[in-house]
Amino acid sequence: MVAGTLPLRLRAAGASPPAAAQNHTPPVPAADRHILFRVVGLSFVLNLGMAWVLANIAEIGNADGLSRTANAWYVLFSRDPHLSAIGFVWPVLPSLVQIPLLPLVRLIGMPELAGWAMSAGFGAATLAVLAAILGDFGIRGWVRISWLLAIQVHPQFWYLSATGLAETPALFFLSVAILALLRVSGSDLSLALIGLALVACFFVRYEALGFMAGFALVLVLMQEWAPRRGGGEGTLRMFMQRLPGGSMIVRWWPDRRDRVALEGRLLAVLAPSLYGIVFWMLVNWMIMGDPLYFQRSEFSLAAAPDVARNLGASHPLWTAMYSIPITAQYAIKRLSQVQAVILPLIGLTLGLAVWQRSRQLMGLAVLTLVVVAFTCAQIFIGTLPPFLRYWSYTTIFTVVLAGACTTGLQSVSARLGAAARFTAPAFLLLSAVVCAGSMREESASFDERRLGAWLMRDTSANRALVAVDFWWIRAHDSWLLAPVVDEISRHGPTLIDVETGYPTILRVAHPERLVISPDSDFKTIIDFPEEYLRYIAVTDPKLGGKRDLVNSRYPGLYDGDIPWARLVGEVDGTIQMWRIYEVVPELNSPARGGERDQIDRRGLRERAAEGAPTGPPSPAASTVPSLAVSVPDVTTAITPPAASHGGASVRSDSERQVP
Repeated sequence: MVAGTLPLRLRAAGASPPAAAQNHTPPVPAADRHILFRVVGLSFVLNLGMAWVLANIAEIGNADGLSRTANAWYVLFSRDPHLSAIGFVWPVLPSLVQIPLLPLVRLIGMPELAGWAMSAGFGAATLAVLAAILGDFGIRGWVRISWLLAIQVHPQFWYLSATGLAETPALFFLSVAILALLRVSGSDLSLALIGLALVACFFVRYEALGFMAGFALVLVLMQEWAPRRGGGEGTLRMFMQRLPGGSMIVRWWPDRRDRVALEGRLLAVLAPSLYGIVFWMLVNWMIMGDPLYFQRSEFSLAAAPDVARNLGASHPLWTAMYSIPITAQYAIKRLSQVQAVILPLIGLTLGLAVWQRSRQLMGLAVLTLVVVAFTCAQIFIGTLPPFLRYWSYTTIFTVVLAGACTTGLQSVSARLGAAARFTAPAFLLLSAVVCAGSMREESASFDERRLGAWLMRDTSANRALVAVDFWWIRAHDSWLLAPVVDEISRHGPTLIDVETGYPTILRVAHPERLVISPDSDFKTIIDFPEEYLRYIAVTDPKLGGKRDLVNSRYPGLYDGDIPWARLVGEVDGTIQMWRIYEVVPELNSPARGGERDQIDRRGLRERAAEGAPTGPPSPAASTVPSLAVSVPDVTTAITPPAASHGGASVRSDSERQVP
């Protein structure tokens, strides 16, 4: 093993790390001076620069990333600001990180910047951790810089680091856990660091469950059992010795101290994760009334419209459900598309591990295979979306395995080690080109396909994808809808659904006038809209599905079939049609009136009316404010994206076109 590497071994109980052979410290090469700070700084700037290019030039983004920013927004800027407004479905850490940034980015009118800064920072930090891992494998100097540069320009890694997605925090914590695993032989505190990294990863993405299983198995494999002269104990020893090969098993049977040591290491790694999972379930139970709300609610994977189990035969992974061969074929395809060299690297790592009897190589290979197996299990049961970003961890394992194999080849032949060290960046760049082409597949997400078309300068394909990219459509419409929502909310509380309207909620000037589902009194208000609401902004129920709580509660609202909702008009210029309804109380409705009389809601009514200068309408009011006059000319007030379909206004009931 070359100088500078750390063997992946667990010390026997009570053993101490070897002392340094000498105190002389060689000079640090120029390329390695302050490398972590330089990597973080340069990568962060590149990631933020790419975020600006994607948003303003390519007009490419991801709805999941923006929705995590919206979850943080509801905590601070809403009619009912409170921490639990962050939601209890998706892990909360990516949104929590953005909360301190939102007051600043709101001042400059760019709420998306909070998400960009979050992912850009974690992407840069991930690159710095990979630099430390490569350094532990003896890859330093300008060679290490070339490795890191090849990772940074990988289209998936760079894109994930620029769009506010949760993948980059997950990759960061995975990298930290791997780095700590490599350093376990030098410090037992590394075990605690693994546990903390895994529980943090769980609060970023639920795929961390696969990481937990992988690290637990690796710790068992890395445990070195001391040979025993006396064999096992009592009757068990006699029974085992009668079996074929039993004498060898008894000889290597772990004694009590070894078993206690392994138990302690597993507890140090897994206890934080188990406590984190239990805490998450407890919070869901206390606030949402269901400990598995994050798994069973209408916003969870159980109701996700982009998985095979829910979409049906039209889903790209429908045939892979409960089919091991098709699942394996798809996994091999996706792994190769993200990193073309990952499969040969896994084979090389396993071969070197067996040949050199290396626990280090075997542990890293097993960890990779366990994580891949967890993803395959999701394919098998039909709960994995067919997007490339769900395989983003492949880049981390490619770098780690390549570094480990370089060290292993160095111990065989200096020439082989040098060849691997210098050719690895070329293979990483080849993988970047392959991934850019793979993003254009029909099974990829719209943003990935648009990014692939943009990178390949396929203007016609990009133009066709824009027409069906719901992130672009909703972002475009938010510039036109937000001024209308601000205007009508001046006259009273206005309801808008977060599933289809969250880009608009981020864009409005007065979010404190809106009624949204994270509000603690949302259920009461939506059950009695005549009592508390003045307006409802609603879109086609087919666009939000079951997650559109407004249309789900009142299925005929969009088509005007609700007697207490009077159509005011439609918002001009939006691609996704939005209709504005005024809530008119039913004076001759004894049934609903009886329900209202059973509850005292005066305090709730006051909260619902906060931020409305003119106050909510009286029950006898039947007039509608003149929106044609009061709504500003958005074309001059706000500059919409380049592909705008015109200024925003509200068409009156007599002007609207009935589909």
